Amino acid sequence: MDVKDRQPRPGGPGNPLPPPPPAAAGTAASGLDTLLDALAPAMVTERRPIVRLAPGREPAVAAERLLVSRSKLAAALGSAAGNDENLLRHASDRVAARLPGSGLLSGSAEWPTARQPVLLSVPLRPLPAPAPRPGLIGVLPLAALAAGGIPPAERRAGLAALGWRLGIAGLHAAALRLVTLSALPADVLLLRWSPTLARDWDARCGVDLHSLVLTGCDGTDAVRWGQGAGLVLFSGPGAEAMLPAPLSRKTVP
Repeated sequence: MDVKDRQPRPGGPGNPLPPPPPAAAGTAASGLDTLLDALAPAMVTERRPIVRLAPGREPAVAAERLLVSRSKLAAALGSAAGNDENLLRHASDRVAARLPGSGLLSGSAEWPTARQPVLLSVPLRPLPAPAPRPGLIGVLPLAALAAGGIPPAERRAGLAALGWRLGIAGLHAAALRLVTLSALPADVLLLRWSPTLARDWDARCGVDLHSLVLTGCDGTDAVRWGQGAGLVLFSGPGAEAMLPAPLSRKTVP
């Protein structure tokens, strides 16, 4: 090879090494994880009742949802997460993964969750730790299961082996045009109320109505429609308002 074709050795004379790349975005997430792991889950969670409104029976709390509050989480993290939606989603998933072992599943005086089912989000991967008590229902969005290429039946079997049941969320009017509720192998289906749902609802959907929770019941319209459709489980302020005091409180610390 001709001398003029030879390339200088990287780092040698005339060819200094390039400067190191800027810190990767993962560095920010790593620092955030340290902060999250030191955060008490009780500071950023809320508990909401799932209300049973059955004909001939008094309104009652049938189960409880243990949720990570995005607003509380953003306030607790401050500038560490800012308004970055991806970081907040990562933070929410990381806190949710700690909930089963956090001691929050013991319930409260108003909602004795030691005797009631509790629904809480679980990460898509990996599977959660074995359930620390009976009656836990791990909730996953249908879109996440589809995007992750995980058949619901497979995830249900994996959770069952660890003492969990499966709940599927993210079911709304548009989703019902693409999936058949009775074909979803889940123990609980969380169906989001909307006027469009009321127009498109097929009473012959073939699903056990006692496994359906109508969510997003912000007012009485949703509750009235759900009762007319034969549903008995409801979530949202409109349903909570029908509970006797003190159970009608919207959140329990």
